[in-house]
Amino acid sequence: MQTERRRRRSASPSEALGLYFESLAARHAWEAVALADDDGLLLGGAGKNVDQEGIAAIAPVAAREPEHAPEGLLGLVTRGRPLRVWGVTLDGQTFHLATVGATTAPPAETYSALGRILGAPCAASV
Repeated sequence: MQTERRRRRSASPSEALGLYFESLAARHAWEAVALADDDGLLLGGAGKNVDQEGIAAIAPVAAREPEHAPEGLLGLVTRGRPLRVWGVTLDGQTFHLATVGATTAPPAETYSALGRILGAPCAASV
């Protein structure tokens, strides 16, 4: 008999994404994590004391111009903590996985988990 490794789960993709991000943030000591589309709209996120919609809004800018990210807005959203952004290709479209706090990269299985939750092919993008 196979042991269920997840204790909390949901059939709703939006809720499942939030639960997955809560788990991912806890394992990697991220204060917050958000998945944003290329327009900066939040698809899902998790974290405490950090505005996930704000993270999503600045993620595309920070991804394109990391050295020119808007310091004022960036500082307000992250409260001075480091922000990292990774490119994600989901069903052929560009998305951004942004984390606040510790700067460890998401594990490789993150992309297959996102694809499974959202029901679309997903991969890391450059």
